[in-house]
Amino acid sequence: MRIADKMALQQVQNSLSKNRSEMHHLQEQSSTQRRINKPSDDPLGATRVLNAKTEEKTQKQFIKSLQFATDFLNFTDQSLGEVGEIVVRAKELAINQANEASANENTRLVVATEVEQLLNQAVQVANRKLGDRYIFAGYRTNQIPFTKQGEYKGDDGEIKIQVNKDAYITMNLPGNKVFLGENGGENPLEGIDVPRNVDQLQQLKQWEKQEQERQADLIPLAQVYSKNSQQRMMASVGGPKEQDGSSLYREAHGANVFEVLQNLVISLKTDNRSGIQESLDQLDLVFTQVTTSRAQVGSRVMALNNTFEALQKGIVDMKTTASQLEDADVFQLVSDINRADTALKATLETSGRLIQPSLLDFIK
Repeated sequence: MRIADKMALQQVQNSLSKNRSEMHHLQEQSSTQRRINKPSDDPLGATRVLNAKTEEKTQKQFIKSLQFATDFLNFTDQSLGEVGEIVVRAKELAINQANEASANENTRLVVATEVEQLLNQAVQVANRKLGDRYIFAGYRTNQIPFTKQGEYKGDDGEIKIQVNKDAYITMNLPGNKVFLGENGGENPLEGIDVPRNVDQLQQLKQWEKQEQERQADLIPLAQVYSKNSQQRMMASVGGPKEQDGSSLYREAHGANVFEVLQNLVISLKTDNRSGIQESLDQLDLVFTQVTTSRAQVGSRVMALNNTFEALQKGIVDMKTTASQLEDADVFQLVSDINRADTALKATLETSGRLIQPSLLDFIK
């Protein structure tokens, strides 16, 4: 077959184009430090990288939601801590004024003023906001939950926030359960996500053990009345029984924080010593109620922390997967660039010899 000059020229152009294209591709990898810069570089690898990056962004969004829920619960715990301090202070005053030796009508009038301030402070805490949301209003976060008289205007809605795929955690406590004692016997573990690994399960079991020990310490505070004599007795698990086999004690129900404080104010102003003494039991019940609510918040924060750690680890794993697929091997890249550069120079040198004759050479 006769090799024409046109064929030789086309061969030179194809060789130069191929070498320059390869050099450009290697230089692009060198500048970006990535082996995959467009899907055509590695379709299967590009798909896996895209999936890994999508999962990483999803987990980052979950972390944002989780951080918001954690801030909300921490603020709730802080507010409940203030309510606990209010109750403790009210009980100190009640104990002092229930003693005839250290109190009289005048001192009780003075203390009633302080208890009124505690009542107002409790209402303010119940109406506390985080940003533009009332934290104890249930679903009605844009409406003030309690009036000055302690009447509840919110609902019992529990706001659940998604912290992982198919995983939700309740991030609020409705004010009627915390301050009015409604549904006071609910499980403190309600709203916690199911443990997703062995570490979370062990932490949950440890928390349950600590919660049982704490509840055992709080049992003496939950004083109830006997069905027959209505005399104050201590709650006891497995204690004395009625003839029909039922327990001798009634279960302690929730208490209205505002009514308890208001009744204490009335007893102090009317110099009602028996009323002050009766308020001690109610204050103990209120304190237990607030403490149980804080336990719920603490358990949810613990679950959020565990989820946060799992998401952080997942993000690191996704970054590692994407890096292994798309990052270029620097040593191999340098070697390939040197090889491509040598091939390009050789092609240019050879091409110069092949197409050296010019048009003038053919005219001669």
